[in-house]
Formats: sequence, structure tokens, C-alpha cells
Amino acid sequence: MVECINNVSGERLRSRLLTAGDPSYKDVSLSNLAFRKMESVTQATLLIAISLLFLGQSRVRGFEPQSDIGYPAGLIPECPGVTKNASITPVTMKMLQIIVQRVSDKGQVIRKQFPILTAHRNIAKDKSIDFKNRKTVLYAVGFLDSSVFPQSQAVGNAYSKRGYNVLITETFSFLTYIYPK
Repeated sequence: MVECINNVSGERLRSRLLTAGDPSYKDVSLSNLAFRKMESVTQATLLIAISLLFLGQSRVRGFEPQSDIGYPAGLIPECPGVTKNASITPVTMKMLQIIVQRVSDKGQVIRKQFPILTAHRNIAKDKSIDFKNRKTVLYAVGFLDSSVFPQSQAVGNAYSKRGYNVLITETFSFLTYIYPK
């Protein structure tokens, strides 16, 4: 005899467990066999899932990066050479430029390029720029953005038509240059 508790009412129920050796045992129906097979498949699936879970976690805990790669600590990676001072050579400095963009009276876009090393002197001497009587906007383009792209020119034209001095940075060739390792 097997004793169990009814989950709904909490009453104790007595039922008899039938086995093949029991004289009151009757043939098990097909639905009971299917239920038992499904139950064993469910148990096997659960066992596989739990074992994969533990195997996956043990592999993650065991990961260590190679000695020449390093691992991130906050926002700064601990890689070899990351704390070494960087210097920009005069050759690569020429890749950084300031573009002065304006719209002429005829509606033509005029763009002048100045290298970053001499831009402060040359822009001050430029007759088309008036720092005293006009507002100035400096449009700093994004990482993979260039002053020749249509969206950058549209921003420059919009401000130029409103009477602003427009300065646009050009860093595309500098930032996409592949430096030796």
C-alpha cells in the first residue's frame, strides 16, 4: 500500500501499487505506456540540460587570456604597451586638417583646406572669415565620418547660409590609417 496526500483537500488517500507479480494486476493501457516513455524522455532531457549547464560554467571559469592579449579592467585594457606614450609624427600630422567652408553669393560652395599645424595662422589671415562680427561653428566629424560626405557638407552649408563662419575638422585619413604594430 502506498499512502499519499491529496494536494487539493489535504486528505490522506490510500492506493495500492500494482506490480506485474500482483494477482490484481491488469494490462497497462497504451496511454500509460506513452506517459511513462514521455516521463523518461523528460528526465533524460533534464539530466542532459543540467550536465551541460555545469560543463559550460566550468569552461567559463577556466578561461584565461593569452599573455600578449591581456584582459579589460574597467574601460582601459591591460594590454602590453597600452601605457606607452603615443606620439604623432609630422607626416601623420598632415593628415589632420581644418576645412573652412562657405557659400558664395552665387550659391557655390567654397572649401579651403588648412593643415592643423598652420591652421591657426592661415585662418586668421583669411579674408572670408570674420571672427568679430559673425558667429563661428566648429563641426567635429565622427570617427568614420569625413567632411566630404553629404551630411557634413549639408551641416556646413546650412550654417554658412545663416551667416556663420564654418570650420569642419577632417580626420578620416588619420583615423583610418593602419599603423605598424
